[in-house]
Amino acid sequence: FVDRIDIPPDAWYAWDVGRRKIVTAGEAGVTAAKVKIIAQYDDIIGKFKYHDGTTMSIADWLIGWMLNFERADNRSPLYDEAFVGQFESWRELFRAWRIVKEHPLTIEWYVNYTSLDAELIAAGYVGIPSMPWHVIAVGIRAEEQGLLAFGQSKAEKKKVEWTNYIAGPSLEILSRMLKEAASEGYIPFKEVLGKYVSTDEAKARYGALSKWYSIFGHFWVGSGPYYLYAADPMAKTATLKAARTRVLVTMAEGPGTTGPAPGKYVHPEGKEVSITARPAGIFATFDKWIVDGKEVRGATTLTMTMDDHHVVTAVFRTYYELITALVIIVVAAIGAIVFLLIKKRKAKKPEGEAATTIKPAA
Repeated sequence: FVDRIDIPPDAWYAWDVGRRKIVTAGEAGVTAAKVKIIAQYDDIIGKFKYHDGTTMSIADWLIGWMLNFERADNRSPLYDEAFVGQFESWRELFRAWRIVKEHPLTIEWYVNYTSLDAELIAAGYVGIPSMPWHVIAVGIRAEEQGLLAFGQSKAEKKKVEWTNYIAGPSLEILSRMLKEAASEGYIPFKEVLGKYVSTDEAKARYGALSKWYSIFGHFWVGSGPYYLYAADPMAKTATLKAARTRVLVTMAEGPGTTGPAPGKYVHPEGKEVSITARPAGIFATFDKWIVDGKEVRGATTLTMTMDDHHVVTAVFRTYYELITALVIIVVAAIGAIVFLLIKKRKAKKPEGEAATTIKPAA
């Protein structure tokens, strides 16, 4: 025990909603705390994976902290008066924090929370962000547009849906926000998070979330030993799967099917699996595979390693479609050739043709 713990002047004290900048302890005149917590993690930045396959960045650590200030400040579109009391209680105990080193990740917290049990003090602050920044971002975007609200009280007051990442009307709204965010590479609190996330990285993250939503039908992306496989609010049930498993979704488009049949299958991570395309009838033919949105040309049997969740579609066509397409191409080619010949003939003056002069009779 010591009488005083000095807070480094470069430690982060607050997020200034109006000026869109982080306020340091030195700028705020905050110099001391009762407790200092130091946590050294493994080398997790850029390596630790969330359930949608994205890897952790410093932005994942910052977004939740900054969101607290937004929700407690009436200058923000995210302001929720019902959250202010909770924020003030937290603010009274939390003084500042700083990221000392990124590799391996080392963080210091300076707090006024005390207990005879040191583990209880640390437990309130030491941990990892359970939800990645891009998942929180689609909820932020929805609330900024007045479509959803993170707090139940605000949702009722504004007559909008209470944000739900798992089920209900929120999903359709979050899906729209995801498409918008992916299109522009949306980065919330870009003045700070933009230092840790590029536009291309943001778009890649939203792409991973889009694939996740297409497979599982919800937006609950976490980081623990289990992921949410399915939820049924009416039956009040949730199905969890071990994070060491991967999901394969198979689909068929056109006259044909797949083996195994179109559906959702759970496999151990790293397992090699095969899917076979089976045309329906003598007039159907296999055209191509679409794997996670990308075309793959090749044989009717596709073999892949389950290193991630995957969506695979077998695309079939009929011979009539192929013949029709071929006829259209041939006719278009002939038409182009004829047009060029006629154009060339008109532009060329016939050789040996004499000019004819007609004179009126005397």
